[in-house]
Amino acid sequence: MTRLAYAVLSISRSTRLNRLERLRAIADRVPMIPLATGLVALLGLWIISPRFSLAGPSLTDDWQAIQLGTSLRTPETLFHPVGLRFRPGWELWNTVQWHTLDGPAGLIGPNLWDVVRLSVLVVGLAALTALLLERRGAGVSRLELTLLIVLPPAAVLAVPDFAVDLARFGPQEPLLVGCMALGATLLVRGARRLGRQGVGRAHQGTALLLAAGYALWTAGAYQKEVSVCALVIVPFLVMGERGAVIHWLRRPKRRADLALAALIVASALPLLHVAAESAYIATQGTLVYGAELEAGSGALGTLKAVAALGALDSLLGLVLLLTSAIVIGIGLGRRRPDWLVLGVFATALATIAWSAQVGVLQGRYLMPAVALLAITVSLSLARTGRRRRLEVLAMLGVFVAVWPYSGHRGVERWVTTEAAGVRLVQTVSRLQTTGCPVVVTGLDWERGDALPVLVGLEGGAVSGGCAKGEAYLVVGPVAPDQALTSLCGRSPSTVGTWQLEGELVHGFHCRGLGPSALAAFARRSMKVSSRA
Repeated sequence: MTRLAYAVLSISRSTRLNRLERLRAIADRVPMIPLATGLVALLGLWIISPRFSLAGPSLTDDWQAIQLGTSLRTPETLFHPVGLRFRPGWELWNTVQWHTLDGPAGLIGPNLWDVVRLSVLVVGLAALTALLLERRGAGVSRLELTLLIVLPPAAVLAVPDFAVDLARFGPQEPLLVGCMALGATLLVRGARRLGRQGVGRAHQGTALLLAAGYALWTAGAYQKEVSVCALVIVPFLVMGERGAVIHWLRRPKRRADLALAALIVASALPLLHVAAESAYIATQGTLVYGAELEAGSGALGTLKAVAALGALDSLLGLVLLLTSAIVIGIGLGRRRPDWLVLGVFATALATIAWSAQVGVLQGRYLMPAVALLAITVSLSLARTGRRRRLEVLAMLGVFVAVWPYSGHRGVERWVTTEAAGVRLVQTVSRLQTTGCPVVVTGLDWERGDALPVLVGLEGGAVSGGCAKGEAYLVVGPVAPDQALTSLCGRSPSTVGTWQLEGELVHGFHCRGLGPSALAAFARRSMKVSSRA
């Protein structure tokens, strides 16, 4: 009886072991990194998903992007500053987003391009982190390595203040970070293949890899002036690979070596161009938003920008900064500097200092810094003990798990405000079709400029129906024309009320206007921009 029981237990144990082995074999075949990256991208889509319910472009940024897309400058002027900004990549992106597929009259095309933008951000950060971790993965399990790779994109998505900026079409930071990260990854991998194959034997796939990488890198570099901060990492990379660099400089040059040197120079050209044009803008004295060059410069402005990391509706940015600083401090204390980690960290600080140059510090300006700090943490954790690595990943996992819901709710609130703006545009467009004068007064400068552009997109033909002595008046709270308001009469009927962000706007139907009052309304009537 005892032998029988022992045999049954042995068979049961063997069965369990076989099942575990089969599960391990299945797990080994699962592409964990692409799967985890896809899940992070789906998380980002869920965060911004409320924006897909909007029925029209925004009164903020979108109207200007639509106009820029229709008045694309010549190549000679495209790559030179206009006013106080230099961002030709953003202008080209506006053309693609708003003037392909069904844009700008419809939003299916712009929304699809927004999904592409989010995907490039997530995939680019994961791909760059995976590239940098290739020499640091010894002793790290597949699961831990996967978590380290998806930490940077997940960290960016987990900051609630970034959620609305990812949902909006206007901000340049998502493409700046995503395109430069993905472009750099493809360039490095293509350069490695070129070095192995040689110029004469390089496959067509290598050329495509390099071409795609350079296109993405250039598009990202030209998104916004802060891209020049990528130059900060160069001396750290040289120090980290100084032995290989010295050997490369001393050895006889092959055609592949010359091609790699040309690739390095070509990759630096967009950054040097942006740096030169940014310096030209700085010489004009006044920066964007009316700030002076020294308004945010120096230690005080940079410290304020660093402190803003803790004011992003989440302490994640500040936690990443402190974690990076502690790990780097330990390495320096042991006189074993990790040059790659130091370079990424210094680049993150450079982007923070750059954002402090403008008197207006918005949360999205810190998106590149949060992404780079998260990469710094991932690189550092790959070389720490397993216990400490798991502890830090668990702590950061709490932020990533909790805060995306707050970001999703923030996008919902933003959509509510934007929907009111869309209804305002639709109402003013309907009033325009009556043939009555429509006067808009008291809106802030951007909404005042945006309304004629977006009303023109509606494209409604005048159908008539305007009775004698009638006009319409749309009044906002920003210094409205009191004379016109008084001409509208004592008790005009209300045609709508719209709660915009920080502004309550009212629409009135004015009746019984005399000839002089009607003439005053006609002179101030809104001039609708031509259909884009």
